[in-house]
Amino acid sequence: MVIGFLPFSTSLLAGALRAEAGLSTAVVFYGSTLWTAAALFNVIWAHLRHAELLDPGLEPAAIKAIGRRFALALGWIGSGVIVGAFVPVAGVVIIAAFLPAYYLPIRGEYGRRPTTG
Repeated sequence: MVIGFLPFSTSLLAGALRAEAGLSTAVVFYGSTLWTAAALFNVIWAHLRHAELLDPGLEPAAIKAIGRRFALALGWIGSGVIVGAFVPVAGVVIIAAFLPAYYLPIRGEYGRRPTTG
């Protein structure tokens, strides 16, 4: 259900940026929507891990790496929300910087590469 709020919170943020009014509120609302989605991803990941519903071929190092990435989202987006409440443009930058950084590979996330030879 939280994903359904993303278009609204994005539109609210874009409108506040254009109008240069209500930006702190818009950043906090947008960031809080993203943070809630990230928290739910953490809950889902924890359930999958504890119920042993993950791919059996997924190595323990990969499981830890993916869990670290999901946990990182909470701290990063949360700091953007807090900063954005006081310095809205900085909050937007922090939150926006998270999105590309989230897709960078993390050591161990994809397991070991097969050796050829």
